Amino acid sequence: RPQSVRKPEMEERVLNLLEERPSTSVRRLAAAEGVSHSLVWGVLHEQLLYPYHVQRVQALRPEDHLSRLLFCQWLLQKWDADPLFSLKILVTDEADFTRDGIVNFHNQHVWADENPHEVAERGHQHRFSINVWAGILGDRLIGPYILPHRLNGAHYHQFLVNVLPALMDDVSYQQRLQM
Repeated sequence: RPQSVRKPEMEERVLNLLEERPSTSVRRLAAAEGVSHSLVWGVLHEQLLYPYHVQRVQALRPEDHLSRLLFCQWLLQKWDADPLFSLKILVTDEADFTRDGIVNFHNQHVWADENPHEVAERGHQHRFSINVWAGILGDRLIGPYILPHRLNGAHYHQFLVNVLPALMDDVSYQQRLQM
């Protein structure tokens, strides 16, 4: 049974462990010290430390900055000219699903006294078991559609020319012209 008495030495060790590995869970800290997790929570809250979730972001290179800035300026100009412009954009994405399952980012966090804005970069187009495409146009879902396992420019072009028009059968001709 874990100890339920707070000792200054235990608090110091918990804070040192957390400083070494800020993403350590409360339960692991408690297990390492042989104390209850509620005792560790108390120490962390007393030190004004809070669990901040890690944000997943796309890896960016320094040379990406200018093109992203120009796109944002273009988009703001379009919105100024037409407040409904965003409803005319077909937003698409694809996701790969593997046998490894889904990583639960809800449980991934970093303890700190201020939000460190921690991010976790992830890889792109690694081998996968199924690749699913979907799109959103206004309030309408387009798809989903299962793409080939090895997605390349030729396969994606074939999808855009032969498959996407069929997926958009329910979108009116007028709405397609405004896209």
